[in-house]
Amino acid sequence: VEMGASHIVKYFNAWVEEPHLYIQTELCKQSLRDVLDNKAAAFCGRPAAGQQQPSSRSFGGSSSSSIGKSASGGRGMEGREVVRALRSLLKGLSYLHSHGIVHLDIKPENVLITHSGVYKIGDLGLATSSDTNSYTEGDGRYVAAELLDEEISHDLTKADVFSLSLTMCGEETALDSVCLLLLLLLLLLLLLLLSLSV
Repeated sequence: VEMGASHIVKYFNAWVEEPHLYIQTELCKQSLRDVLDNKAAAFCGRPAAGQQQPSSRSFGGSSSSSIGKSASGGRGMEGREVVRALRSLLKGLSYLHSHGIVHLDIKPENVLITHSGVYKIGDLGLATSSDTNSYTEGDGRYVAAELLDEEISHDLTKADVFSLSLTMCGEETALDSVCLLLLLLLLLLLLLLLSLSV
């Protein structure tokens, strides 16, 4: 398995049973959206809808509790967990981009977490070739604004990086300023590496 491929949800099979399309992928425990929603509920002192009271075990495979109040004083993920997630997701994006594929729908719902705590990019339903001029943009809350302007061509790999930034820097992850600085430096490094490989 190539470096980075382990951070993309594995596809096994697809079939049509009229009128439905079924896609079989590896089973993941939850999405980043689930984690953020559960943490917000725990911070407010109540379980999320349909959930039992959170245990002291964190979602990322660590035995220390990260449910509830984050290190930055609000709801969201612990700083180290954000960096671990970001590292995994950047590897996954780098893998896709190195194979000429852009995701175009990076958001918390499409960041999946395995039972062993590995962060993976899922739902490649909008994925397309990175050199295309014809694409469907993803969720408007996470899409790079320039993708909405159909008159100019774009480096679509940068749009994925932008969407990942919004996903990880959103209010819900409650990053403190040190984590935010580290995140921005990692994203700049990724952009530099991508530009050197072209």
